[in-house]
Formats: sequence, C-alpha cells, structure tokens
Amino acid sequence: MKNSGISETVQTLMRKSVCAVLCLLLLLSVALPVKAAAETAPAKVVRVGSFEDTFNYCNEKGARKGYGYELLETLSGYTGWQFEYVTCDWSDCFEKLENGEIDIMGGISYTEDRAEEMLFSDEPMGEEKYYLYADLSRTDLSTSDYKTLNGKKIGVLMGAESEVMLTEWEEKYGLKTQHVNISNNEDVKQKLANHEIDCFVSLEESYWAELGISTITRVGKSSIYYVLNKDRADIKEELDNAMRALDEEAPFYTADLCKKYFSLDYKPILTGEEKAWLKEHGAIRMGFLTSDSGVSTYDPATGEITGTITDYIQFARDCLGNQELEFQLVG
Repeated sequence: MKNSGISETVQTLMRKSVCAVLCLLLLLSVALPVKAAAETAPAKVVRVGSFEDTFNYCNEKGARKGYGYELLETLSGYTGWQFEYVTCDWSDCFEKLENGEIDIMGGISYTEDRAEEMLFSDEPMGEEKYYLYADLSRTDLSTSDYKTLNGKKIGVLMGAESEVMLTEWEEKYGLKTQHVNISNNEDVKQKLANHEIDCFVSLEESYWAELGISTITRVGKSSIYYVLNKDRADIKEELDNAMRALDEEAPFYTADLCKKYFSLDYKPILTGEEKAWLKEHGAIRMGFLTSDSGVSTYDPATGEITGTITDYIQFARDCLGNQELEFQLVG
C-alpha cells in the first residue's frame, strides 16, 4: 500500500509536469509568431514634401542634402519611419499636404490660418534668418545708407514670410522698393545676370560669397516647424516624441547643424564706395617709426622694412584677396 501511494504521487507529479510543458509550448507557439511578425513588419512609410530651398536641396551628384533633410533622417532613427520624398514647389506642397498626397514637410512658419488647415510640430525644427544680399561692387548701393535702396528691384519669394519681413523692414526705414518674385537660387542668379533685380532676400548661407555677393543687413528671423496633414495625428505624436528624445540626448544637435549649413563665412570684398575712394586717392599711406623694436624697423642699406607692421599689411591683403589694395609706407 505504501509503494502504491508513492507511485500515485509520482504519476500525479508527472502529469502536472507534462501539462506545464504543454502549456509552455502552447504559449511559445503563439508568442513567437507575434514577435517574429513585429520584427518583420514593414516600416511606416511617410511621404515628405520636398521643395528646393536652403534647408533641402540636391547636390551636383543628385544626393539630398541640407539642414532639414539631415534632421529628418536623424529623427527617423527614433520613429523607424521610411521616407518617400515627393518633389514639389512652394505652392504645390501646401496643396499636396492638404489633399493627402504628402504627409509632412518642414521649414514652415506658424500662422493662425495655416494652423486651421494643418498640424504643426510642438517644437520648432529651427530658425530662419533672412538677409538682404547684393553685389556691393556696385557704386549705387551702400551698406551704410539704406536710402540707396529706394526704387531698387528686390527679389523675394512673394507671399511668403520672407516678403512680410522685408516689407516690415522697409517700413521701419521709410523705403520704397519694387518686389520681384524669385523661386530658387538658380532663378536669383539668372535675374541678377539679366538685371531684373538689384538685390534679393535669402536665408543665411555662405553660398553667395562664392559669387561675390555680400549681405547688406538682416531683415528678420522666425521659428520654423514641421507641418503635417490634419488626418495624420499618429505621425505628429511620433514626431513630437522623437524631437523631445533627440533634444534630451543631444541638446546641441540642431545648433551644430546650423553651424554646418548656415554659418556665414564670407571673404570681405571692397564695396563700390571703397573702390571709388581708392581710385581717387591711390595707395593707402601708412606712417611708421624707423626704429620701433618689434613694430617697425627700417634698414637704410637695403630699404627693407620689418616688424609687425608688415604682418598687418599682409593680413589686410589676404583678407581682401589683394583686391586692388596697395599700401605705401612713409617713414
């Protein structure tokens, strides 16, 4: 009897063990396919409106570049999105966003009217700084006298925030100009070459320095946001969470992007006024002491002048690329 009781106990334990194993196998058979399905589920495709501007552009090899492009790609590391870029221009992108052909686009200033038609990201994606640019080798334009702009034709994206800023800036200084619509950098270059515009408004960037174009002044700045189709609250929530996470993990990320893409790095050029002065006055005459140790030393036998004064002259020439700049030392 005693052995019989032990046998029944062992059999009971075995039955329970088998049941437990079967239950575990059953659970695994359900859980593993779910996990596998999650891992192999396709990424959410997000359609991005892509219009050519300073924040988004394609280089000469056709590769996408820019502050906005790089920031969005970084945010996709948090969201897991896969992007489908849809090319459009300024007006087309708004239409495509509203009718659902695209889901998101960046670089948009906030307005109450727009907020009724689309969703804005909680936080700005950056800041736009607009400058007035011109070829300052012209003698009829001056950085010190804004009145020289009266009557001039200024290229600006009409109907956009940049034109609002330009208008407010002109009203502040009592200026009257003619606004001419421009669409992109190539359009600006063409209109400058054809004398259809005298100057233009564009975002902060060093691109124009390569063409001998300089800034006159900054006309305004504003925060810019991502905007989304009104029916894509799901994307907005994921985007806002990703932007907050990026800011917490890399608080200086957008500042570094600004330095990378927008830092003004101009080589100074002589303005038309300065060139006219040099033409009238000739060489710039600098007086020096014939024996001022470290600053200027004159050797009467060779006529050679040495010291920091010569370093200064070379520095001045280098800064201006030797643009018709001549110094004459007078002892």
